Amino acid sequence: MDANSLQSGSVLDAIQHYLSPTVIEAILDGKYPAQLTMKDLMEPFPMEWDAQARHFGIESNHVA
Repeated sequence: MDANSLQSGSVLDAIQHYLSPTVIEAILDGKYPAQLTMKDLMEPFPMEWDAQARHFGIESNHVA
């Protein structure tokens, strides 16, 4: 996943409107699991922010 692949309107909408700041920051910083793909971001995912981090396998200081 790279910045160029974020050009898709629907993915960009999801990032701007639905993904938690923790998940967005991890993606932009390149600190996401290697198996995380754009397809994963297009599939249904939890709306609760801590649940998103767990769902995508991203470490979060806020995850219980």
